[in-house]
Amino acid sequence: MKNILSIAFFAFLTIGLVSCDSKKMSTNEADVSTETSSNSSNQLDINNSDVQEAMANTTIDLNEMTHDFGTINEGDVVSTTFTVTNTGNNPLIINDAKGSCGCTTPNISSFKNKPIAPGESRDIEVQFDSKGKPNVQRKTVKLMGNFEPNPTVLNIQANVTPKAQ
Repeated sequence: MKNILSIAFFAFLTIGLVSCDSKKMSTNEADVSTETSSNSSNQLDINNSDVQEAMANTTIDLNEMTHDFGTINEGDVVSTTFTVTNTGNNPLIINDAKGSCGCTTPNISSFKNKPIAPGESRDIEVQFDSKGKPNVQRKTVKLMGNFEPNPTVLNIQANVTPKAQ
């Protein structure tokens, strides 16, 4: 039994050492690859400050943080548009928008991961399906990206009149 445990221990130790050496080798290969590509005259010249600027945070402003649909009937599908404006000095990128449940659907597909220049605006349509959602409803949409505050939370609410039984 001791022999089996000893063999297993040395096998794991050997695998660990080999994997560390392969990671070290791939890192060195990446350094050589970066050096080679930066010396090539036909490569796109992107320096570190360009990358940092593209990833830099910015600020946003919204036309409203909360939209109230008022009183609607259960089963109604309603929508509203939130306007996002880049108020910072760097390009704004919205990576994702998530509703708090399946009944709340934000649509950013036309510009997801596409930069919004400083001073420019984009519209985010948010749809709410009230099927099976009677009475007062409060839902949220989280916007995620390179802006402060991150995430930014949009709110929708409605008073849903229940269907007659």
